[in-house]
Amino acid sequence: MPMKMKYLGSSGTKVSELCLGTMTFGQTGSMPGQCGESASHELLTAFADAGGNFIDSANVYQGGVSEQYVGSWLAGKARDDFVVATKLRFGAGAEGGANNQGLGRKHVKAAVARSLANLQTDCIDLLQIHAWDVGTPIKEIIRLLAV
Repeated sequence: MPMKMKYLGSSGTKVSELCLGTMTFGQTGSMPGQCGESASHELLTAFADAGGNFIDSANVYQGGVSEQYVGSWLAGKARDDFVVATKLRFGAGAEGGANNQGLGRKHVKAAVARSLANLQTDCIDLLQIHAWDVGTPIKEIIRLLAV
């Protein structure tokens, strides 16, 4: 039986009822679910073969490695067949400094650019806020995300 599809809110975009979370992609410890690139690709392929098209990551998962694994897998696929979600708010990777986190314009623009590069795509289908930022006014956040 094929995986059921639903509309993503009022966007008109159809997503599989199940979304594959990739938080453990890039971890190589002994905890269940942790996996390297090869195992990550196997999971993504099995998910797609089962009819899944909705993949979730975040810029902070393993310092961006999770997004990189998703991106390297997507590179060989028809990009329009998948709905890719990622999140921002926290800093990722080796970059530091006062503006490496939050929902201010500087960090959001840098985080989106980094996620696009990691995911090897020109489009993030669903950009999510990973956590609230009390330092950025809600009007600024909405202005940034209203694309």
